[in-house]
Amino acid sequence: MDQLSLDALTILNRKLIGHYNYYGVNGNYRAVRASWWYVKYVKKRLYWTLKRRSQKHRITIEKFGELWSKNIRNPFLPVNIW
Repeated sequence: MDQLSLDALTILNRKLIGHYNYYGVNGNYRAVRASWWYVKYVKKRLYWTLKRRSQKHRITIEKFGELWSKNIRNPFLPVNIW
């Protein structure tokens, strides 16, 4: 896995954490969770792109899943207002 791929995952993670921090309060968990469909779409497209970037070393779904779980944080609620 090259540095460019890890940079893409890091940038995506920062954007998602910013989204969770902005919208993540107790009563708004549905909105945070509803945006997860977009994350699934991005995950699928990123894997598709990385898989076809090289003719020699293609990334497997297992390796991509491992990188995803290490670098992307799941939705969370950072603020407890109640």
